[in-house]
Amino acid sequence: MSASVRGDMDAFEALFGSAEQALYRMGLSITGSSQNADEALAETALTVLEALASLRRPAYFYTWATRILINACYALQRERSKVVPIADLSTVGDSDGRDIFPGDANWADFQDIRSALQQLSEEHRTVVVLRYLEDLTVDEVSQIIGVPEGTVKSRLHYALRQLRTGFDVSMRVSQTGGAARE
Repeated sequence: MSASVRGDMDAFEALFGSAEQALYRMGLSITGSSQNADEALAETALTVLEALASLRRPAYFYTWATRILINACYALQRERSKVVPIADLSTVGDSDGRDIFPGDANWADFQDIRSALQQLSEEHRTVVVLRYLEDLTVDEVSQIIGVPEGTVKSRLHYALRQLRTGFDVSMRVSQTGGAARE
């Protein structure tokens, strides 16, 4: 990391490259669009490069870069101030050869999850993405987004309850072939 701080671009590329796929996946989960995820990732890379010397504890590089990415995603969404269409996900992972699906993940499941996540507010979607899709601990999520652990737990509880409700309604609609019955 010290070589990156001194301006060695190869060292920076290696350092940032080690986190790039996870950051891209996170950006895609937050923004819902591969184009927006790419833009947020580029903004993150630039910010990290410019501010790398200010990172006091190199062990927290990933946490720090993740926070920068989340802020870039939020800024991008505020700037565009519109709902991102789920249809943009049809090109995910194809154009630049990045495989964003971990292990045996399935495209249909991914689309269902992505669609459900887009129904959550930014703050609720972010904690769900970090905790369950990025497999971070509550403590790590708390550090990344800068809120107490209790707030993370509360947001997770609310988000999961909202997701369950959405899936229950969705399942009733698909089983009845029409409107959900209460």
